[in-house]
Amino acid sequence: MAMYHFRIKTDKKPDGTKISAVQHVDYIRREGNYAEEKGWEEKNKFIGNCISTAENKNGGSELKCLLYKTDEFGSIRKTEEGIEVTEKATPTTIAVALMLADETMKHKPLIISGTTNFKKSIMDAAEKFNLEIKFEDRLMEIELGRRRAKRGREEKTAEQISLVKETATEILRKLEEEKTTVNAETHVEYIYREKAYERRGGCIFHSHHLPKWAKEDAKKFFKAAEKYEGVGNRRYVEIEFALPNELKTVEQYRQIIDAFIEKHLANHYYAYAIHEKKGMLSEEQRHPHVHIMFSERLIDEVEKKKERAAQDFFKYLARKKKDGREPTFEEKYRRGSPRDRKWCNRQYVCQMREDLAKIENEVLAKNGYSIRVDYRTLKAQKEDAEKKGDTSLAQLFNRMAEEYIGVVSCKDITPTTINTKFFS
Repeated sequence: MAMYHFRIKTDKKPDGTKISAVQHVDYIRREGNYAEEKGWEEKNKFIGNCISTAENKNGGSELKCLLYKTDEFGSIRKTEEGIEVTEKATPTTIAVALMLADETMKHKPLIISGTTNFKKSIMDAAEKFNLEIKFEDRLMEIELGRRRAKRGREEKTAEQISLVKETATEILRKLEEEKTTVNAETHVEYIYREKAYERRGGCIFHSHHLPKWAKEDAKKFFKAAEKYEGVGNRRYVEIEFALPNELKTVEQYRQIIDAFIEKHLANHYYAYAIHEKKGMLSEEQRHPHVHIMFSERLIDEVEKKKERAAQDFFKYLARKKKDGREPTFEEKYRRGSPRDRKWCNRQYVCQMREDLAKIENEVLAKNGYSIRVDYRTLKAQKEDAEKKGDTSLAQLFNRMAEEYIGVVSCKDITPTTINTKFFS
């Protein structure tokens, strides 16, 4: 498998306009003005959206019991009336709730009460996940039958349906074991990703390595870079690369990212965010990738022993004396950290691509996948196959390379507006 996209971007647009480092932190972390959903916790509350049966409507003596909780993607709880779901739950979470209700209520016709949006979401989930359920409401039952007949069983893949069933089964198992309060955080990570998956590259995880004065705040660090970095110097550089679509969890993605950072960014301050989004040409395709923002300034021996203040870290570094003597430790401490010149070497990009391919292959093998990534161009792979006499493989590589298609290019903006340069 050929490596998909690997790009290095700077703090300038192709036309030379500077990009705000602080705003870019918000962008990669999908926060501030780039947040797709604001005030989610306030909106995602239990408000009486319930799945029950005629028997449950008569009430009972059972206490409320939390079955599944994740503030962003929707929560499920068992009440004396039935199964209650939060208003903004995702279709997958609603499908899990329907399965739980159907199983615990012994496959009897279900009564849906709550908001109009909730009832619509119930219908959508029942159809999309091909749930074998029945509704007490005759009109809902007729509508579900009509939808099934019209659209068939192609909306969700067998794998996704299986994941929902596994989650419902796991919740029921824990409910049976514990009898009382259950917080069944599913091992099926797909469900946690779903809301981010529906957004424009939603952020599913972020991390950083920053000096103490930044106080674990990437925006504070890059705001200092904007304020103190020398005129004409880059305030940040960004590396963006795709993650293998075969991997499924954040932990697997981090195995790649952490190894890459250890290899190439161990002596830099950085912040990164993992994004997951639908493919631009097919909603069934996932596109996991990572954005890594970092300062070209090195964490040198002085910085390792004694961190500089923000206003000093970005200064010009201390130079040799006129008589050739090296600056003292204190002189170096009061001046800026040196810039790593490897980021001005275009050949270094090729080295990073090769290293990333090796890392990805090691992680794929570790997690039981046989597919492998090749960092070389299609032309180089074709020539190699021809040398080995493998004409079938050579023919496979005899094609045009696929172009990275993102949000910008899908809006038919001219290619010159897309920042694909390694360095400005």
